[in-house]
Amino acid sequence: MRHAHASHSLDRGAPIHLVQQTLGHESVATTSRYLHAHAQTTATACICQGKR
Repeated sequence: MRHAHASHSLDRGAPIHLVQQTLGHESVATTSRYLHAHAQTTATACICQGKR
């Protein structure tokens, strides 16, 4: 559930510091692990649409 919450929140544009706070992480580096799904999805979508 935590992973889903973090990933969905970041995908919807929530500020990383807010997600960090709701998960109780001391470091934004810990929260940034959830950005991989968002970055990969965005990159794939851009490539599929012919954008780089």
